[in-house]
Amino acid sequence: MTVQEKIAKPQIDLYPFEVRIEQDNNAAEYAVRFLDVPNIIGSGASIDEAIVEARGNLKEYLDYLIDTNRDIPLPSTDKSFYDLSGKMTLRVSKTTHWKILQRANLEGVSVNSLLNEAIISYLNDIIYAKNSSASSNSVDKEDGFADRFRRPISK
Repeated sequence: MTVQEKIAKPQIDLYPFEVRIEQDNNAAEYAVRFLDVPNIIGSGASIDEAIVEARGNLKEYLDYLIDTNRDIPLPSTDKSFYDLSGKMTLRVSKTTHWKILQRANLEGVSVNSLLNEAIISYLNDIIYAKNSSASSNSVDKEDGFADRFRRPISK
């Protein structure tokens, strides 16, 4: 592979992603979203299935960008991302702590799970709002490319 080909076609497995689990009536469905290309997702009945679908969708999207001479979002190379442990300490007021405990008990989940889902939901809303408003002329809006790969996730 030439240097030009490496630049034009980044390796799909270098793109970092996150996995979400959606549960409905004891059935789990997994969703994968890329950190560097948040509009490209994949889903499946298993984590592996979701990753395979997401990487296939990402490959199609990158091929499309190459074919139409558009900029390609490169995978994150920030080594610090890979060094993160996923653990952090959060200090809140006693009132906020009480409200979190009450909500977690109401939903029958741990405080950690509740906060994790709340943070993910908040960040996804910000990313979606940013991408929706900033990309009114984007590939997704112009020709519906991303809609071909979107499947609703069970809730």
